[in-house]
Amino acid sequence: GNITELYQFRPDSIVKKMELKSKQTVFSPDGDFILSGENTGSINVYDSRNFSLKISLKEHQKEITKIEFSPDGKKMLCCARDGMSTVWEFPSFKKMRTLSTNYFDYELADLSPDGKLFACKAKGAANDRVMILDIQSATVLQSIMAPAARMTFTGANRLLLILKDRIQVWNPLTGVLETEIVQSTENRGSLYRYKVNEE
Repeated sequence: GNITELYQFRPDSIVKKMELKSKQTVFSPDGDFILSGENTGSINVYDSRNFSLKISLKEHQKEITKIEFSPDGKKMLCCARDGMSTVWEFPSFKKMRTLSTNYFDYELADLSPDGKLFACKAKGAANDRVMILDIQSATVLQSIMAPAARMTFTGANRLLLILKDRIQVWNPLTGVLETEIVQSTENRGSLYRYKVNEE
């Protein structure tokens, strides 16, 4: 598995080192915590000042593959190989919701700015479907066929998908493609033409 080494430094020495064997290791937005997604399905939360274990969240049965935070830093998303995702309040680490996607390895995952929606895409060339779920009801709102390489929610609560030759802006609530920026075949380096759906 992946190994992450963390160090604390003084001007003349290394104070402390911690080694984590996990696929996902991230800092919380406030910098106070280190979160490590374990192969066992646990999410271990460490104090970033002294590397002490604060809490271990045990909600998944298999390896954690993604840990993401909402833009306001108040919600945390964890995705695992058991086909489930969990949403947590931060920094209380109170579980809000468990979502079933049946995705076993996530390539992309993101939370909307208001923390109400969750978008995800599985790894692999055959998995070109982006799913959008409502967190409160734990239901799938939209399923978009798009081989996205990158994905993010915008401040206007739109879903931005970056594909190989185009950029798309979707309304996640209606499933309408609102804007598409297509790279020109004449000049792939810089020229784009814009298409906006009027629907």
